[in-house]
Formats: sequence, structure tokens, C-alpha cells
Amino acid sequence: MLNHSNNRWASAAVACITTLVMVSMLATMPASAQSAAAEPVLTFAVIGDAEPKPKAEFPGLSAAVDALNAMARTRNIEMVFGVGDLPHKATDIQYENLTSVLKALELPFYPIMGNEEFNDTQEKFLKYAQSWGNRPEPIDAIRYVVEHPVATFILASPDLDGREFTDEGVVWIKEQLAHQPEQSKFLFVHGAQVGIFPEGGSKGTNNPNFPALSDHESLAVIFSGDLHMDIHRVDGIVEHQDVEHVHVPALERTKLPDESFHRPYFRVITLYDDRLGVIETIDAKTGQTLPRFTYQFTY
Repeated sequence: MLNHSNNRWASAAVACITTLVMVSMLATMPASAQSAAAEPVLTFAVIGDAEPKPKAEFPGLSAAVDALNAMARTRNIEMVFGVGDLPHKATDIQYENLTSVLKALELPFYPIMGNEEFNDTQEKFLKYAQSWGNRPEPIDAIRYVVEHPVATFILASPDLDGREFTDEGVVWIKEQLAHQPEQSKFLFVHGAQVGIFPEGGSKGTNNPNFPALSDHESLAVIFSGDLHMDIHRVDGIVEHQDVEHVHVPALERTKLPDESFHRPYFRVITLYDDRLGVIETIDAKTGQTLPRFTYQFTY
């Protein structure tokens, strides 16, 4: 009787461990292995800050462009988004060298301004941005919307000091979220909502009306950069009020929690027809997915 009880316990323990292993594997599988019964309906990428210093050299961004061009041929990546802070101090040499790299991007690229771009004018940003990537239409504003049959992408440059939103800026985002409420929305800002990533301290968006944007059921993900976080030591994806807040790692420099380790990463997101989304983190130098940082969400 005792042996029988032990056997049952052992069997249950094995079953429990097996289940945990399977769940763990599912959570870290690349997008191509997710949702066997579902079909991908859209894949897009997001790149983070560059702002190299002291020299206007962009090896991380260049590696990301090469990796994205290669992945686009096998993964059907449709577009790339940016979360600001590409040219350090918005100097001419930074913009010129940055543009020479981004001209090689074969995909449509949709950037916003960050605090670095706000060291100079919006007009300067828009002038250079026209030749970044293979975009079919020009960008004529620092806040704009990209429509797609699967989802709506809201690109909102900060409108106060490079990170912060005025009430007018928050109202504009709110209006875009209210449009076509049945359509899932993805929001791109430079600075995250203050408090979402504690390591960022007071840096980010502190407008008291910004958190209420999460009340819109159509808002699925907010992407941000600015903090240059090492995702090996800082949690770069946080769910808050049913919205995923995704930090996009910097391509040229890491700052938090310190500068001791840097590796250029970017994010690739695949949306499936069963309303599952998968976020992959890609090593720009190798083009390989980092399974540890693969994450699922619903949209």
C-alpha cells in the first residue's frame, strides 16, 4: 500500500514537472514555432535608440539593418518602427551618417522624435527622415498614424521636452485610440510612462492623463525606448492595466543599470489570426532570436 502511494506521488510529480517544462518551452519558443493551428497575419520590427558618442558611427544600427533586410526575405517582415533618439544631439554629422545607414534599409521605416532630435528642429528631423528606409509615402508630421488591415499603429513624438506629453499630445493619442475601436492599436512613444520601468526613475512621460490611455480596450502594446536598459538585468516587458509595455533596447549604447555590457538587440513582433502576438528579441549581430526574451500577449 505504501509503495502504491509512493508510485502515485512519483507519477504526479513527474507529470507536474513535465507540464512545467512544456509551459516553459512554449513561453520561449520563437514565433515560427508558436500557435501551430494559427496563421501569422502581420510581422513588424521595432528598433531602439542609437545616439552614438563620441563618434558618429553606427555599427549596431548597421548590423540591425543588415539583419532586417535578411529576415525580410524569409519572415515577411512588412515594416519597421523607431522610438526616437537616433542622432546624438541632432548634429549634422550624426544625421548624415545615420542617413547613410538607414538608406540601406529595404523595408518601410516609420520613426518618431526623441529628446536627442529635439536638440534641433522638427523640420530637420522630417527632412532627413524622408530618405530612411523604403517607405512608399513621406512623413509630414511628428505625430501620425499607419493604418494596416490587421492593426493601427500610432506614432507619437513627445511634444514638450523630448520625453513628455502636453495635454494636447495625450488628447491626440486618445482620439486615435477611439477611432475604429474594433481595431487593435499599437502605440510608439519615446519615453515610457514614469514608474513602469522603476530603473528609469523620473525619466519618461509623467502627464497625469497618460495612464488613462490604457482604459481603451483596443490598446494592446506601448513601445518605448530612451532608457537604454540591459534586458539581461532589467525586466524590459511589463504588463500594466492589461497593456504590454515593451522597452526596445538601444543599438549603440546601454546605460541601465550600468554601461558594463552592451549588445545591439531589436524586437520583432508577429501577430496571428487567433489574436495571439509574439514578441521576439533579435541579436542584431547574428540575426538570431534570443529564446529567453520571447514573450506572448493577446491583442
